[in-house]
Amino acid sequence: MRVIAQISVCVLVAVLSSCRRDTDQSKISSVTISHVSRSGQTFAVAEIDLKQVALQLFWKNASGQRFANFESLKSELHKRHRKMLFATNAGIFDPTFTPLGLHVEEGQVLVPLNRDAGAGNFYLKPNGVFLVNRQGAQIVQTEKFAGPTNDTILATQSGPMLLIDGVINPLFPQDSRNRHIRSGVGVGLSGQVYFAISTEPVTFNALAALFRDSLHCQQALYLDGAISRFYTPQDGKPEQQENFAGILAATVAE
Repeated sequence: MRVIAQISVCVLVAVLSSCRRDTDQSKISSVTISHVSRSGQTFAVAEIDLKQVALQLFWKNASGQRFANFESLKSELHKRHRKMLFATNAGIFDPTFTPLGLHVEEGQVLVPLNRDAGAGNFYLKPNGVFLVNRQGAQIVQTEKFAGPTNDTILATQSGPMLLIDGVINPLFPQDSRNRHIRSGVGVGLSGQVYFAISTEPVTFNALAALFRDSLHCQQALYLDGAISRFYTPQDGKPEQQENFAGILAATVAE
């Protein structure tokens, strides 16, 4: 995978009457994390320009053991002389900590695409795939996805889709009582990648509206719920109590 020595990760704060930028910003190693407030709800939002940063997906180390948490991955990357500048958990996984759907690392398919029906958020249709290839980032509905190609760098499958061609998934009513911590990923109009996580329980509709109205995405995909976390170097020692399968991380040479 291409290594880019210069990294720039920033947070987009849209200039909308329903949004505001908090004054408490932190900036370390070109990573900026801010908060977007919408209708009384707050989200952390990270924007990644793939022209300046290499995004990677991790699951297991060379011995076949899961990294499982940010601290473990950070330590392993340090051994490889890599610094972790941003990380978040990837798509939904099963009780054995195996990704429930497609998982591609450094061009290698470790878990195949899952087109099955079932219960739970992953199977709410349409679900989808977030991928990065040589052309950039994409989010594709599973039913329209032909599968990874030779130029697919990474891919993680999850569900449900939050935005489909700029429209909020019709499964998500505004007045839903189903509220949880939620995270998602979207691709902006210029190809930038947005990761967002709520700081309080929110509906699917509220998370989708953030990607549509504040981040101006056409496609957005739910990643995971209550276990979701962001990591940046300003956090110091990452939390270890979380057990993840896939982890998406932005790294740079130390």
